[in-house]
Amino acid sequence: MALYKGMAGSPITNLVTDVTSTQTSVTVANGGALPDAPNICTICGDGAQIETILYTSKSGDILSGITRGIEGTAKAWPAGTEVARYFTAYDQNAINSALDGLRTDITGGFTKRVDLMGQVQATDYRRSVIALCEVTNTNLNFSSYSIGTISFHRFNGLSGSDQAIVAFEKRYDSTLCNYNTVYIGHENVPRACTFVYNGTKYGGLEVYIDSACFRNVAFNGESNFDIFGVDYYNTDADEATIPEIADSINFDEPIPTGNLYFNGVQIATHP
Repeated sequence: MALYKGMAGSPITNLVTDVTSTQTSVTVANGGALPDAPNICTICGDGAQIETILYTSKSGDILSGITRGIEGTAKAWPAGTEVARYFTAYDQNAINSALDGLRTDITGGFTKRVDLMGQVQATDYRRSVIALCEVTNTNLNFSSYSIGTISFHRFNGLSGSDQAIVAFEKRYDSTLCNYNTVYIGHENVPRACTFVYNGTKYGGLEVYIDSACFRNVAFNGESNFDIFGVDYYNTDADEATIPEIADSINFDEPIPTGNLYFNGVQIATHP
């Protein structure tokens, strides 16, 4: 749906002559009260009677190239009926449509921001996993990957924020994942892992930064996978809250790839 400019204050003008239900050109008393074409305006009769029209040309006080009844019903209107560029349901629907398209670009495409707050580190004393790829191997060429940053912030700012730069992908013809990570933060470094949840195997990070939760957690980057997180272990009670994950988590399966360079100088190699 097309978006059309509004008119500050929605000034009111009037029909100069009677208008039939099929007429595609009308004259108003003050064309300056309406935006330049193409645009829409609303004819307002007595009570709740309205008709919103689309005009593709405006010359002085004459609107032409009109599509009748884009809201309401096309009908005959007497001279003197009010006409104005009001904010309409059409406008709201056009805005919603544009936002839906934007949301698709952000969340349905490859570029993503995923808010994990409430999924991981939802309360204190929790070990968490963040799934960054699926490693099911029903299709040996199956592509599942995430590349970006994960930020961790404790809400009161008491102990500093952490950040992990991550790249995870399903490894060709296997139920393993390739990965590389760079971590800036506390000494409890997130670890690459694989795990099974609800019968599906994933690759990602296991996170335990401190006994106090770092509840503001978000991924920003590129991914073709529906990233999610889960708290799976209560360290205070020393018991699994999701036994399936606790029993299946594996820190040896993920395969490190790539070396670390700074300004073109190699400063670390993968194990």
